[in-house]
Amino acid sequence: HRPGWFPKSSNERAIPIMPRLLSLLLEFFQTQQTGVIFPMDEKTPLRIIRRAYKKAGVQGKATMHTLRHTMNNDLRLAGIGKEIRSAILGHGKTSVNETYTHVSFDEMRSAMNSLHEWRTGAGQQMVAHIK
Repeated sequence: HRPGWFPKSSNERAIPIMPRLLSLLLEFFQTQQTGVIFPMDEKTPLRIIRRAYKKAGVQGKATMHTLRHTMNNDLRLAGIGKEIRSAILGHGKTSVNETYTHVSFDEMRSAMNSLHEWRTGAGQQMVAHIK
């Protein structure tokens, strides 16, 4: 990390990285003399994110928090539990993840389809049996 810089919690943490990223980083470091991925000042990461947004044609405002929201949701959609997502994002409480959770339209549609299937199938039979 940068000298004199710590996360809000003042605790350093290790974050595992995916194998593909590890191979890219190892390849990158073979060509670098400094061991630094990019020179760091407060605005450098944001400039990189905004360039990547523009190149990818992504609409909307690009911020560091956008990446946190995206990471949380991608982990959630991959079936990763709150505790692990919280640890990766550096949250002290799992409830903080809720701020970063966004339900997609596809998830809502899937839920409504499930409700419909339940209502017209086994769920309807269960309700009829209870009456």
